[in-house]
Amino acid sequence: MTALEGQVAIVTGASRGIGRAVAEALAAEGCHVVRCSRSGAGGERVDVSSPAELRSLVSRVLAELGRVDVLVNNAAVNHAGSVLDMPPEQFDELFATNVRGVFYAIQAVAPAMVERRAGRIVNVASWVARSPAPLFAAYSASKAAVVSLTRGLALELAGYGITVNAVCPGNVWSDIWESSTLPLRRLSGKSARQIYEETFATHPLQIEQTGDDVAAAVLFLCGDGARTITGEALYVAGGL
Repeated sequence: MTALEGQVAIVTGASRGIGRAVAEALAAEGCHVVRCSRSGAGGERVDVSSPAELRSLVSRVLAELGRVDVLVNNAAVNHAGSVLDMPPEQFDELFATNVRGVFYAIQAVAPAMVERRAGRIVNVASWVARSPAPLFAAYSASKAAVVSLTRGLALELAGYGITVNAVCPGNVWSDIWESSTLPLRRLSGKSARQIYEETFATHPLQIEQTGDDVAAAVLFLCGDGARTITGEALYVAGGL
């Protein structure tokens, strides 16, 4: 039996990439995992920018399973664009999903965790939270906001036995690169995979990261070994 055996975990953005790897890792540890995504693929259909949808999800989980022990906020969008021409709706979507979605999800699960005086919350940020990249300034700012929100809510919830931490992945290949690098591909004529390879070449460790690497960090922060860790941002970024 593992420390997470029998616990109930909600993972947002769990249909692909890092979110799917996290959901599978938690399930392998014996968690009952509630997977949700905007598409609803493989789980619940939830738009994290909607407080009402998140509250409804948590209410259903509590009614059916009686508790929420773990929340992993992974749902995110990524748009590249220059400050000269990024459409306002893209900027707004970045913050609606990446920042407001994290806050609303925590707001939805916090009362149940406070009542039980226990809980683990992990927010998936990014290495660009501390190293903003050209054409990704808005995305970088949204992830920096996640790190700041993590610290603030960790202090707010610490008295209830709830830990709130972040993981900050480096560059992990997934299909999101196709959409997020569109402006770069138009400018350079390169494919998404070529852009990824060039970015990966800047990783000091030169070990290609996977969603499983990030999932391992999430498992650590949810386990007993991290019981006195809160408000931290763990960079899983190959030295970036």
